Amino acid sequence: MPSDQTRTRRSQWARGVVLSFDFDTARLRTYFSETSPQGAYAVIKQFLKKNGFEHRRDSDYVNETIDKVDTVDLLVEFADEHKWFPICVNKMNISPNVVTLDITAELELLIDEDWKAEQDRKQPDSPAANGKERVP
Repeated sequence: MPSDQTRTRRSQWARGVVLSFDFDTARLRTYFSETSPQGAYAVIKQFLKKNGFEHRRDSDYVNETIDKVDTVDLLVEFADEHKWFPICVNKMNISPNVVTLDITAELELLIDEDWKAEQDRKQPDSPAANGKERVP
């Protein structure tokens, strides 16, 4: 029978994975493309999306149905097809996908409207100065 610690480790991965990475752009210029090193991000994005990952922001991807072992297997497959990939990665992390709480609406309640209006009046390019005030 699995221990409580084992069950906890398994349950933290039950919602899938978050994959985050960072490329070394100098190495991308050498091993991927001298003229378009940023194109590497599009290549891996296409691969990850094809394999069920959702792009969140920057180099963060989420897949709610895959586990960490299958994620590593996918990355091995990608590396086999794209020899530049393991050379150009600075850092790559796989983390459990945890429940996220969006508190944007609560933060908007904290806006000091008087202070904001004063700042908007000082800035000619502000939404308020252009008549395009954002209403929370």
